[in-house]
Amino acid sequence: MVRETLTVQVGQCGNQLGSAFFESLCNVEEFDESPQLYLPSYFRESRSGACCARAVLLDTEPRVISNVVRKYRCQAERQSRHYWEYPVKLDRDEIWKWSGSSGAANNWAFGYFAQAEKMLEPSLELIRKEAEHCDQLRQFMVFQSLAGGTGSGAGSRLTEEIRDAYSSSFLLNAVVWPSSSGEVVVQSYNALLSLAHLVDGASDGNLVQEKISRKLWAGIHFAHLEVVFILNPRSVMPPQRPGSGSLLTFAWYPKADL
Repeated sequence: MVRETLTVQVGQCGNQLGSAFFESLCNVEEFDESPQLYLPSYFRESRSGACCARAVLLDTEPRVISNVVRKYRCQAERQSRHYWEYPVKLDRDEIWKWSGSSGAANNWAFGYFAQAEKMLEPSLELIRKEAEHCDQLRQFMVFQSLAGGTGSGAGSRLTEEIRDAYSSSFLLNAVVWPSSSGEVVVQSYNALLSLAHLVDGASDGNLVQEKISRKLWAGIHFAHLEVVFILNPRSVMPPQRPGSGSLLTFAWYPKADL
């Protein structure tokens, strides 16, 4: 029996990385079939016959989600070799997504308390509906950034709620640690507050440090660098539950500096 993975994409960075993650899964030259045939843990077939990613898209503003959804819907309509799209509701042409209109102001507390209160109920309902398509839901994978307010604050709160609602499922958070020269003044506080909650909520974590990744892959186009970010959490799938307590797996980031 297939043991499925449900992906939750939170915030601008989370949605961009999540979509690139699915794209990298499909970019396998030796396969000629549709992705749901050889990767049923990550894709399913809809009633209309489309190949759908097992994913829920969440953000506090609609721009990034709309761009991501439009890109892969157009790809699916072109019937490319490894085409896929995000799941669509049956009653109307709407993606499994929730998006607000105001953003989280790059503030962890605003995302964790104010925005999370608005998005928790509809987000958990979308997750529940997507989980109903799974025969044996094995794990969740949450994509988020720790620099802004949505990925850090709302993402941390959502992780805690998923842990409470699906306590028997493995929960992996794939997070991007902010660069020291980032544009968000309070990004260090956002990151530390997020880690304090994720250590208790997540089963495991995969942390990518943005600045060090840039140094290691200097001269590579950003599109290729994004693939590098994706291959890192992909390399640990499916993850194994630690023997005791929570475990953080740091990638390209010195633990001593944390």
